[in-house]
Amino acid sequence: MAVRLVKDTPGTGARARSVVLIVSTHALLGALLGVLVELGGYSADFPEPHEATPDAMSRLRPAVVLVEAKHDAAREEDSYRRAAESGSALFLFGHVSERSDLDDLARQYGVRAFELPIDYADLEALLGAAAQRSAARRG
Repeated sequence: MAVRLVKDTPGTGARARSVVLIVSTHALLGALLGVLVELGGYSADFPEPHEATPDAMSRLRPAVVLVEAKHDAAREEDSYRRAAESGSALFLFGHVSERSDLDDLARQYGVRAFELPIDYADLEALLGAAAQRSAARRG
């Protein structure tokens, strides 16, 4: 999916410039999550068609990467390595019915995960803390 959603929300400071890379097997799910990200004043972006997730991370240098647990990138060590090397915070997400797989993957790769549906305030808090940590790691 090649969609670029950018919103410069007054008063959001660094958040308006923070890119959140969304990697999903479902275009609609990714787009809807992108809208929520945009509402928080971040820039939502997606890998180009046929672009590997690590390559999208190199191209976009996102502060935060959201990877659906069903996506191949959730099982590729290169995705986690690239996120760690670039200072990006990587989170897994999935439907509440996938809780067991989500928890197993998060534990295996040492990342956090969240379930959908997610309360908007919880997503905003997660992104805010992750973007701040990412900015601090990048200097």
